[in-house]
Amino acid sequence: MSRFSWQCLWLAALAAPALIPSALAQQPKLGPQPKPMFGPPGAGPGAWSPLYGLPGYSMLGAESVQKELELTDEQKKKLREIADQYRRQVQEGWRPENWETFRKLPPEEQKKQLAAQREKTAKRMAEVAADTRAKIEALLLPHQVQRFEEIVFRARATVMLYNPRTLERLGVTDDQKEQLRKVRDELQEKTQKLQQEAIDKTLSVLTPEQKAKLKEMTSEGFGFPGGPR
Repeated sequence: MSRFSWQCLWLAALAAPALIPSALAQQPKLGPQPKPMFGPPGAGPGAWSPLYGLPGYSMLGAESVQKELELTDEQKKKLREIADQYRRQVQEGWRPENWETFRKLPPEEQKKQLAAQREKTAKRMAEVAADTRAKIEALLLPHQVQRFEEIVFRARATVMLYNPRTLERLGVTDDQKEQLRKVRDELQEKTQKLQQEAIDKTLSVLTPEQKAKLKEMTSEGFGFPGGPR
């Protein structure tokens, strides 16, 4: 087996069990990554921020959240520094052992080393995550931390209320379920209306000739993944 194949096997074996079992801990991927199409709640399509991935504070990457917390420019700068340091520490935590030595070991010894490395990596990642959260909480003002917790609760609670198990555990009545359904229907209707208004305003900027050309381009699949260019 090639050296590259052994490296892939090692990383695959380490990756799955080494995730920090926390709903708030979100680990960034290794190496340069394309900007995600969507960020945390409130970020909006196409938004991206270097703060995404911060354990427990990923939603700080959303501009709307930053505005609501009234973060200063200095706080934003220091948060980016904390995020950069966190990513470096995570990447260092995934550095492999000596490939040549590992691949020459008997299968049983390889399993032992993998198990030991998983435990070591998980422990280190948990420590890095805890240290990062402490730095963020020391940087934010007390009222900002409290408000952020409220934002996270509201965002996650709303999503959780779509889960039948959550409704069952809360003892939500049939009447309450009907009220929740009505709220969602109203939200969907308003969202669709706003989307249509946005589309109309966007297209109104173009001339009739540009609209015709745009229609032709969209029919060709221009600009879409997998479509003609």
